Amino acid sequence: MYPTPEMLRAARALIGIPQSELATKGKLSARTIVAVEQGTASVAALNAIVGVYVGLGLRFEASRDYRTTSITWTRPEAPDPATLRVPGEIVFTPRSERPEAPQREWGPRAGSKAAAEAEATEIEGEA
Repeated sequence: MYPTPEMLRAARALIGIPQSELATKGKLSARTIVAVEQGTASVAALNAIVGVYVGLGLRFEASRDYRTTSITWTRPEAPDPATLRVPGEIVFTPRSERPEAPQREWGPRAGSKAAAEAEATEIEGEA
């Protein structure tokens, strides 16, 4: 089973390495990495990249018709649970710990007719 170009791009995003680093690890050029991720590279280049991913702990799986695909990453070491955050996670900060928001004066928007009238009124009041 060969991974699809979409799976290869997703794998690189999953482990968070740039194409240049992947090229170095696979002893290939950056152009070859682009070609592999577009599905236009040779089978030898594809095998080299898959070898790098497998060496980093990734496993590619797909159903016979490729309708269902998956990428599994087994990290070499477990991450520190204290630093883990779920993407999109909402973090609650009690109101007492929030920084004070700057106070803002509300009035007519600059350049608007209401602002011009307010300015004219101020000028008349000063005269």
